[in-house]
Amino acid sequence: DECRRFLPMIEYGGVALFHDTRLFMHPREYEWHENIPPVRKALNDYCAETGLTWEEIPGEYGLGIIKIA
Repeated sequence: DECRRFLPMIEYGGVALFHDTRLFMHPREYEWHENIPPVRKALNDYCAETGLTWEEIPGEYGLGIIKIA
């Protein structure tokens, strides 16, 4: 829902950054809901809906980038 709300506000040429693309569980959650990290799932779903793509910068928790072009 956040992607649908905020990404349309980004101007052409801008980027959106998303942290925790490799983090399965938020510290306040007690169980995994799926076999894919929630941020990664949200990015995959949003990009499938819009035709955009995202890329990941590896790291301990992951950083996702969507370029608005």
